[in-house]
Amino acid sequence: MSCTDTQTQVTESAEIPNASTGPRTETGKAVSSRNAVKHNLCAKRLIGSDLEELNALRAKLEDEWEPQTHTERMLLDQMALCQWRIDRALSLELNAFDDDHLDPALLALALRYRTTAERGFYKALSELQRLRGVIRQDAIRQQKAEDREYQADLTAALDYLCFAPIGAPPPPQFVSQNAESDPNPSRDREGAVL
Repeated sequence: MSCTDTQTQVTESAEIPNASTGPRTETGKAVSSRNAVKHNLCAKRLIGSDLEELNALRAKLEDEWEPQTHTERMLLDQMALCQWRIDRALSLELNAFDDDHLDPALLALALRYRTTAERGFYKALSELQRLRGVIRQDAIRQQKAEDREYQADLTAALDYLCFAPIGAPPPPQFVSQNAESDPNPSRDREGAVL
């Protein structure tokens, strides 16, 4: 091979990348953007079967926990995403144990991803349990306050019935402001004075 042949090859190699313009359609661009995806653990958005797996996990968690607030839904979404990442990291970890050899770099990466996802899952779970406990304690506190108020009203009514002097006027009651007051209460049905 001569020096001119090598220069020609270099020149041709330099021209080839300039000739390629990449994908032109939106579909082609979407496919091309996922060319280097190997495990999806760092993906900005999930599509296809990965998204279906995540939605299935989310649905299972919502059925189990039945979220009542937006915060609970956000924590369940976080738990679902972390569980999806745990499952994905496990499959990546298994791929590190190839039939022929062990890939230590891939194994270390998979373990790091799994540990991070597990930590996120348990943090969201702990926060959800804490939030549910606070809501439960508030409901118990409110119920106790309502019970005390009811008990005080009941005690006051019983005290009046048991210890009021005979012939004492009844306790004040609500009187409508719209009803016409009768200045002479001793009249019969036709309005004649008794």
